[in-house]
Amino acid sequence: MNTSKIALHGFFLLALIVSLTIRYQQITEHDRTIRNYDAKSAILEVIQFAGIRRVDNPVLPPKMLSEIIYLKQPGCQYPYLVMPFNILGNPMVVLDKAEKTEHSRQFFYFGESWSDSQDRTKTLLLWVKNSVLSNLGGAPYIPIKTALVTSTPIECAKISHLDWEIIWKKRR
Repeated sequence: MNTSKIALHGFFLLALIVSLTIRYQQITEHDRTIRNYDAKSAILEVIQFAGIRRVDNPVLPPKMLSEIIYLKQPGCQYPYLVMPFNILGNPMVVLDKAEKTEHSRQFFYFGESWSDSQDRTKTLLLWVKNSVLSNLGGAPYIPIKTALVTSTPIECAKISHLDWEIIWKKRR
């Protein structure tokens, strides 16, 4: 009887160790994916897939303005601007310097979008939700802290056929 108790405890201890090891490996892989994810490359892939022409950014690194991606719309004098930014950052200051005319702005994060003003509370709550779900293995998005803002000149039509959600979608 005593031997069977020891064997049972040993079995449970082994199961616990194996379970913790597997979970540790999952968390390590999850963290590596987030750390190595390049949001700007994903944005450029979406633009390229849509067939939209890029225009060279007149500002070179290391300046913040160099992060903006300039797109050319047919029939529009001014460029359409796309800028990735940290959800806790303030892209408005940078965009204000880059915009040469009045623009309308739209913010994107995961599957959500909203116009005109940055909503840090909303983006932070979306990140927390998807980060928790991702740790549990149930999030459809990679929980990176990079959001996206687009800036369209008022006199130009918005580019509506870009699917920005793909940037954060997990590739299965």
